[in-house]
Amino acid sequence: MKLKVLTICLLGMFIIALQCHSKELVLDTQDFAPYSYLENGQVTGPAASIIKQVCAEMKTKCELRLQSWTRAQYNVRNGKANGLFVLAKTEDRKDWLYFSVPLFQAEYGVFVRESDTLNFTDVSQLKGYMIGVYGPSNTSRLLELIQEKVPEINIDMRPDDTVAFKKLHHGRNDAAFSNRDVGWMIVKTHKLKGIRYAGAYKKTLYHIGFSKKTTDEQTVKEFNAAYMKLYKNGTIKAILHTYDMAPLALEEGDLQ
Repeated sequence: MKLKVLTICLLGMFIIALQCHSKELVLDTQDFAPYSYLENGQVTGPAASIIKQVCAEMKTKCELRLQSWTRAQYNVRNGKANGLFVLAKTEDRKDWLYFSVPLFQAEYGVFVRESDTLNFTDVSQLKGYMIGVYGPSNTSRLLELIQEKVPEINIDMRPDDTVAFKKLHHGRNDAAFSNRDVGWMIVKTHKLKGIRYAGAYKKTLYHIGFSKKTTDEQTVKEFNAAYMKLYKNGTIKAILHTYDMAPLALEEGDLQ
């Protein structure tokens, strides 16, 4: 009987040890072209391609899933996923996420119709504008901060980036506030003529956010180390070149 109990205990310890050494990451994203999108049923785009290569370098199985942004955040907050991508590092997100090294530099700004002569350099210029924005999101929060400075701004928040640009195209809004690259992708994909970029408001960095609930900090350090190795040997540059993009300049200090 004692031998049987000992055997069961040893088997249990073996299984636990095996699970600890067999890493698997589930990372959620949204339809956020050009960074991530669905193609032939697979999550693709430069962010997805980088993550897959880093996971291969780590010898870690990574499952990438495309969800609504609300669902992706819910999954991470509730232990149903290890992380989500790509996103800006904010103070409130630091409470529940570890962050990878920055993968991309993004720029938020204002799109208008070509008939509008706006050369955007100051938020006061947006007084009286009805501005479409995707939200709730970090982008919409930035616009709300602008509205605090210029209360005469009107915000039309929608749960889809595309809506803001279609309403701008049809003259139902005066402007769209968006990530510049995402905005141009929407304009191109939906053939929305007569729209131009009026100017930048703020630059930010995009990361992968890893759940503090389901992912240990050592795994994040290993992910960052693997990324830096691929960055230094030119693999990241080669991946981004296929998307007509260039890597963000990084140093060892960015691992901190």
